[in-house]
Amino acid sequence: MDYGGQSCPNEFIQRLCVFIESRIMASSPMTILLLAVCLLVTASNAQDDILFPFGEGSSLVPYGYVCTKVSIPISFPFFVQNYTSLYVCHHGVISFSQQNVGDHAQAFPLGFPLLAVYWSHIRPTSQGNVTYRQLHRISSDEAIFDRAETVIRRAFGSHLQFKASWMLIATWFNNTLSHPRGQGTTSTFQAVLVTDGDLSFAIYNFKELAQDLFQTQVGYDAGDGTTYYSVPGSMTDQIYSIINATNIGTRGRWLFRTDTQDTEHDLGITAPLFDSYSSNDYDSSSSDITFDTEPPTINNCPTDVIIPGLSTRPVSYTWSPPFFSDSSAGVRLVGGSVPSEGRVEVFYDGQWGTVCDDGWYITDASVVCRQLGFTGATNAWLSAHFGEGTGQIFMDDINCDGNEKRLQDCAFGGWGDHNCYHAEDASVTCNTDRSFNNSYRSVVVVFGCLASVSNECHQDGYGTFSVGDTEVMYNGTDKSGNQNFCNFTITVKEVNLVCPLNLTLPTEAGSNTTRVNWTEPVLTGWDETNFTSTAQSGDVFRIGSQRVTYHQRFASGQILTCSFEINVVDVEPPTVKDCPSDVTLFTNSPNQIPYSWIPPSFDDNSGQSLDVVFGCLATVSDKCHQDGNGTFSVGDTEVMYNGTDASGNQNFCNFTITVKEVNLVCPLNITLPTEAGSNTTRVNWTEPVLTGWDETNFTSSAQSGDVFPIGSQRVTYHQRFASSLILTCSFEIVIVDVEPPTVKDCPSDVTLFTNSTNQIPHSWVAPVFSDNSGQSVAVLFGCLATVSNDCHRDGNGTFSVGDTEVTYNGTDRSGNQNFCNFTVTVKDTTPPWVEQCPDDVTIPTRLADQVGYTWVPPVFSDNSGQPVDVVFGCLATVSNECHQDGNGTFSVGDTEVMYNGTDRSVNQNFCNFTVTVTEVGLTCPVLEVVPASPGENSSSVFWKDPDVTGWDGSNFTSTAKSGDVFEIGTRNVTYDQWFGVNNLQLTCSFNVSVVGQCVNDKTNDTRHGDLSWLATIAGTEAKSVQRCELQTKKAGHPKATRNCSTAASPLYFSWEDHVGQSCGESEDTISVEQVVEVPVSAGNAKEVAVFLSKQTFSSSDSSDDNVEDISTILDNIVKAESGDVEVTEAVIQTVANVITNVQESQGTADSTTSSAIVKSVEQQVSLTLQQGGNVSIQQETIHVKAVSIDPQKASNGFSFASVQQESAGSRSPQEGSLDGTEVKTFTNASEVPKDVVASIQLPASILDHLPPAFANASLKISFIVYADDTLFQTGVKNLTSKVAGSVVSLAVEGVELKNLTDPVVIDFKTPTNASEEDLDTIQCTFWEFGSEEDEAGSWSTDGCKRADTPTDKVSCECNHATNFAILMDVKGQKRTDDGLSFTPALDLISQIGGALSVIALSLTLVIYLSIRKLRTGKSRQIFIHFCFSLLLLYLVFLAGVDNARGSGGGCVFVGALLHYLTLTTMMWMAVEARNMYVSTVKVFPEDTPLYMVKAGLLAWGSPFILLIITLSAATDSYRNEHYCFISPGLAMYLGLLTPIALILLHNVITFILVMRSLLKVKEASRSEQITKRLQNAVGISALMGLTWCFGFLAIEGATFAFQLLFCLFNSLQGVLVGVMFCARREEVRVAIAPYLRRICCGRECRLPIHRDEKPTSLTTSQTAPNTMSTAPTTNLDISVSASPREAETEIR
Repeated sequence: MDYGGQSCPNEFIQRLCVFIESRIMASSPMTILLLAVCLLVTASNAQDDILFPFGEGSSLVPYGYVCTKVSIPISFPFFVQNYTSLYVCHHGVISFSQQNVGDHAQAFPLGFPLLAVYWSHIRPTSQGNVTYRQLHRISSDEAIFDRAETVIRRAFGSHLQFKASWMLIATWFNNTLSHPRGQGTTSTFQAVLVTDGDLSFAIYNFKELAQDLFQTQVGYDAGDGTTYYSVPGSMTDQIYSIINATNIGTRGRWLFRTDTQDTEHDLGITAPLFDSYSSNDYDSSSSDITFDTEPPTINNCPTDVIIPGLSTRPVSYTWSPPFFSDSSAGVRLVGGSVPSEGRVEVFYDGQWGTVCDDGWYITDASVVCRQLGFTGATNAWLSAHFGEGTGQIFMDDINCDGNEKRLQDCAFGGWGDHNCYHAEDASVTCNTDRSFNNSYRSVVVVFGCLASVSNECHQDGYGTFSVGDTEVMYNGTDKSGNQNFCNFTITVKEVNLVCPLNLTLPTEAGSNTTRVNWTEPVLTGWDETNFTSTAQSGDVFRIGSQRVTYHQRFASGQILTCSFEINVVDVEPPTVKDCPSDVTLFTNSPNQIPYSWIPPSFDDNSGQSLDVVFGCLATVSDKCHQDGNGTFSVGDTEVMYNGTDASGNQNFCNFTITVKEVNLVCPLNITLPTEAGSNTTRVNWTEPVLTGWDETNFTSSAQSGDVFPIGSQRVTYHQRFASSLILTCSFEIVIVDVEPPTVKDCPSDVTLFTNSTNQIPHSWVAPVFSDNSGQSVAVLFGCLATVSNDCHRDGNGTFSVGDTEVTYNGTDRSGNQNFCNFTVTVKDTTPPWVEQCPDDVTIPTRLADQVGYTWVPPVFSDNSGQPVDVVFGCLATVSNECHQDGNGTFSVGDTEVMYNGTDRSVNQNFCNFTVTVTEVGLTCPVLEVVPASPGENSSSVFWKDPDVTGWDGSNFTSTAKSGDVFEIGTRNVTYDQWFGVNNLQLTCSFNVSVVGQCVNDKTNDTRHGDLSWLATIAGTEAKSVQRCELQTKKAGHPKATRNCSTAASPLYFSWEDHVGQSCGESEDTISVEQVVEVPVSAGNAKEVAVFLSKQTFSSSDSSDDNVEDISTILDNIVKAESGDVEVTEAVIQTVANVITNVQESQGTADSTTSSAIVKSVEQQVSLTLQQGGNVSIQQETIHVKAVSIDPQKASNGFSFASVQQESAGSRSPQEGSLDGTEVKTFTNASEVPKDVVASIQLPASILDHLPPAFANASLKISFIVYADDTLFQTGVKNLTSKVAGSVVSLAVEGVELKNLTDPVVIDFKTPTNASEEDLDTIQCTFWEFGSEEDEAGSWSTDGCKRADTPTDKVSCECNHATNFAILMDVKGQKRTDDGLSFTPALDLISQIGGALSVIALSLTLVIYLSIRKLRTGKSRQIFIHFCFSLLLLYLVFLAGVDNARGSGGGCVFVGALLHYLTLTTMMWMAVEARNMYVSTVKVFPEDTPLYMVKAGLLAWGSPFILLIITLSAATDSYRNEHYCFISPGLAMYLGLLTPIALILLHNVITFILVMRSLLKVKEASRSEQITKRLQNAVGISALMGLTWCFGFLAIEGATFAFQLLFCLFNSLQGVLVGVMFCARREEVRVAIAPYLRRICCGRECRLPIHRDEKPTSLTTSQTAPNTMSTAPTTNLDISVSASPREAETEIR
């Protein structure tokens, strides 16, 4: 924001002061200090910070207008009338009624309302301006409003809560006077109008003023003829000194209240603060002004006070207000007890002196009091009433008439002329009946109270205050803005009197009183106590409650009261005497029996009567009485006497009367089964139970243990008592037959088969039933089947398909049953039929709602005629509700509805169909804003139809169609899609916005001349086509800008005047690095392109940074979209220079940068071709040909050819140069010469690929020839192929040539000095640009192939058009001396060696796996796994590494498989190395459980994990155009070479340790020892794969040598393994000898088995440390002739 030269810190200080004054309600020394700092800093910086923010957001008063009308959104009160508009004028005036008030100031009154801020003859020129800015109260403008409110609140103490809602800031900045006087020539001042809708204020800020020869007016006029004010000095030549004056304490600032006739223009100050403008003190002829810097003095400033109070109500307090006086007022009162009285002293000649009382009367005293701000005087004291003064006596013989404003204005004898002593000093007492009158005071006092809560306080010394600190502040400001403060704090401390809690005490034992002690109440918030109370601690209290009250009296007359209750309670229970004991009574009947007792008596310590409650608690109703008698039923009756005293204390007398009833209880009825195989049983039971009595005397009709037959019998018991009482009981014994009948000869289940619907017969032997009771058994027969069968009880029947259960149910006389059940199953082998099976159905829905659907259920039937059991189910990803009867609701997704029909023979048939609910959606296109043609008000708009997701096909209706014409503006287009399946409708809409464009135009600028303007979208800024030259500071920037503004219909848009821009100073030189930063447009594209072509021609710098800068500039030129042919020629020249520079430096261009340059060339040529110009440019390293032709002329095809120029004769161009060649076009392929450098032929079918828009348009085709691949760098080093010759490019504007039916034919001249082998490796490729992430491109063969052509050229056919080249394979190592290539030799070695290894490994595996002895043992198993992995590696290598090239996924599969098998083979080598180490080096070999399982998981599993990671991260690394294996790069280094290197390092270390151990073995002779060790070394190195190290040594000059060794050893590794561990191994020869005899067909076939020779097995004997025993001898089965007979312990 523009603050008009002001600094932000001052605004911050202003806001801080407002915050402290208006919002901080805590009184503390820090608050006072902050407030003082704010006021001092604000005063000291007032002039620097005088202007309010202006500039940003402000409106400019036009130069051609005297005044500008401003509409106000709020009524602005200006004295008696409110205004909603005003005029801001150039000559320093704000008028409310008329626009032109004149440019010459006039004296007030005028008769019309205005604010004369600085009404002068101001000349409106371009050097200055007049701006105005309206502000409404929002958060972003809060600081400005706070600043204005601070000014107002300080000046008007009665409006501390004023909060503005609107503000106008009018600023006259750097304005020049028409007739200036003196050195100052410009004026800067400001008017700030502030209002809240009721109150209004005007703030004048003067920063810089120039004196006019004419008169100047400052002030205001209400326009009513009576209300006006002119600042002193107005209309005189001294008014310009107002910048050093003020009426509110801030020099250069004036504040007026403008909403009432009580203008308060000077807030009680009759003149500006730099002087009083009195005739005595001001000389109008002098411009020298003396400033008062001494602050006012304060008398009787109250001190801090602390008073008690309550939080519930405020406390009243009064004080004597302080009195302010100032030397500028010229008078003060000294020595009085209050500010309104004291000895009169006047200020003169820089010092204070007294007044003599000669002629001192009340009239004179009243003038002094009014001068000091009081209403008048009550006493005029003589004879030094308030003490004698010191120093000078200045005035004597004073004679005032009473109307003077100052004592100095009264008549007196003269300054210092007197005949008095200080004993005659005059004094006064002023009237204080009402508040101070600021209008007469020399010091303006602002009063305020700061507290955390709202208090009511008054400047004249009284108020009510809440608990807390209230800071009372008197701020006195004299007329010079000097301030002094009287601040004191009134602290209301919250006091409270807290009594003890209520006391509850029991009586003393045996008494009805108690003595009570307590602590005195606590007085909080105050130190001194003065208690009185109604009782004292230690008094005796009787039973009951009594209130004790305390009073605390304060010196201020306040009384605090609190009280508490003392409650003495009786807690001693009554005593009880003669309480009866429990008693037990007996009876032989349930009748009640009587009983009596003596009642108990109760007594209490209180001496009061007791309340006795009587009760009887029994299970049945009893009759009992309190006086001691009653009748009682059987059971326990608790008799209770409960005595309660007056305090509720209780005691009890409880006793129990028990009536017992005796009874005889027999056992329960007994039911027992008969014993097995019998019709009787023996019964035992327990005797009856006699309750209520201890002795028994039983008699019975039967005894326990008697035998009872089947049936029921009663047993009776009697109990006789001495009292002739007889008790009787009985029970029943029932013997039942529970044993079921027995069954014999029950047939088993039987299954019969049939393939027809006829019944088949079956017979069986009927079962026999018998029973233990000896009685007959009733047998019930039945056949249970789903269809009717004919079966008979005697054992025969005919049965239908299905299960028929034949049942025999035997029941004896007791109802016991036994069954003979068997099933006759007739199975049917034909499944059921299904008809009307529904088809799959797809239903659309939206918002994932469920959809209802019904269908006709399928019908199942069976050849058996029996019903088919149908099982129904729905399988869905979410829960659906579907029913077998053909209806359901389905969620989005596939729901498989299944009917499974099963007949009685479990034959099944299915009806399954899928209900697919697809969520459909309609997505409308999103259109960019469409610009209409320049000058047009409408445009055709095209778009694609909405996208219907989840459904095939569309059925659209819409409110508009693509291609319709739309006027400028925005219109909504709606599409509807209907689905007939479930009557579903989808709707979407989008906006079509058309904007207008200003037409191309030209203007003239005085500085830059003619300027051109391109068509520009309305509402945007246009930049001139002409740009600043490269040799200027602002190179590339527009020389002017211009707005194309929007307008209402029907214009819509229009050009505004342009604004010229400076190009800055000229530059002597400019570099490519500087031009990178220069903006490029159509206006300077030619200049930049020509500069770049010259710079690259004169500089041979081909560093990456330089080329990158050139690439960037070329890209900038292309983005300028200038199709100027000269621009294109300069671009091509630049590219040719870059190619030449790179060639001469023998370096290579950066891959990313070179690709970008190629793109720039193609795009620039396309621009020129599109903008109507053919291109034909020839440079030494690049040729360009671009033409526009009639599509019909290409009906026979169209060709470009780079041919030799006639002037060049038969001379062929040198490599990397196109010198001597030219590009020609041909409309017939037969016309193309055969001897071409390169050519491209478009097929005749190209017309079929043209869009309809080309029907009447020309076909624009471009052809580019590059001499070599300098700009086509892949970024990959050590490629195995290179570009052989030139690179050609073809593009057709507006047509994407892909997947052509007829190919594009590209011919290249056969490379010179290329052998037939080299020619066989040539591939047809195209340049595939990289992605945005990886901008480097690469050569690809997709869609391109070689055609059979003569040897003098290479012909390629591609189904697309782009940059083409031929690649020639250079992957082999060549000797530079004779040119011989060793690549075929290495390939042949690899193929032959691999084939031999496959045979050797196959034989080895067959032998080891066929012979059990050879496949047992840990080492042999490791060896078998190793051979198997190595065999697979050879097979895949031979079959796929070259044959799968170009197959895409097949090549990736072969490459991944070779990667995996290579790692598994290396891992088994590592396992073998570990096993050798354990077997030969370690003293105690390990015996790890499940060793082979763990080894297998490690060797086969870990490579698979590594392969998956590599394959997922870098799948493209397995696609290689030359061979099917992982390509060199990060994936190969981390996924293959690093694991192999680690394994080889492990194996080399192990090899060293093993060989060192084997060297300790002693042989019979020296030669045998050497031979044996060499054989071991060869065998071990073969197993450990140490020959793979040669691959890591194939670098630099030794590449071929180590490649040869690598091929020899590794291709023959399988052969070496087969020879060393199969053919030469004694154990193997012995094992296969019998098989060879059979193969020899009876002839004796002998193998060289050396049984008599000394064994050559590697036996290592090691002695365990610190033991006397010898470690087991170990045979390492890697020897070439080890004898199995001598192996004591086998490791393998």
